Amino acid sequence: MMMHDPQQTGKIRLPPSGRNDQALVPAYGCSALSSEDVSAAMKQLEKSRSAHCQLQNCIAELQGQIDENHALFKQALEEEKVHREHLEEQMNDIMELHQSEVVNLKQELSSFEEKLEYQLEERTRDMQELLESCQTKITKMDLQQQQQLQLISMESFDNSTVRTLITKLINVALAMLAVLLVLINTATNLLQPFINTRYSVAEEN
Repeated sequence: MMMHDPQQTGKIRLPPSGRNDQALVPAYGCSALSSEDVSAAMKQLEKSRSAHCQLQNCIAELQGQIDENHALFKQALEEEKVHREHLEEQMNDIMELHQSEVVNLKQELSSFEEKLEYQLEERTRDMQELLESCQTKITKMDLQQQQQLQLISMESFDNSTVRTLITKLINVALAMLAVLLVLINTATNLLQPFINTRYSVAEEN
């Protein structure tokens, strides 16, 4: 409702809605207005009221949209919070699983290293025993060869065929010994990286 200042000359105070237009009275000595002026003033008042109602409707609509957007935003925040908490739980589970797998892997690696070391020691001991046995056999063969040569020399046995056969036998025996030594050396070289790996892992831990 628009209220005019009654102290201004030539101005009037409009009556509340619902009153008769003829109820307008002069204010502070002002002359009475014509019915056309009153009608125009009432139309202007109705326009103002209509604009005020439209403005209130717009404000109410905007307030509803704001409340709806606020509710949607709040719901989105809640969903994001739940999603973040779920991701944190998954991350914690993954970290725990990873740590458990690392511990199990270290234990398995340690057990494998112990088994490998034990097997390597056994193989090395077997190879040493085999090498000692081969050396003993070679020594015996050398002694037998010397005895045979001495026997042949003493008897003045000059048979080239027998000498050739003996020489071939000796060469074969020496070749077999060389092959055996090469096999032992190759096996030792193959097992050496496992020993180095075990020491490296032990140093890292």
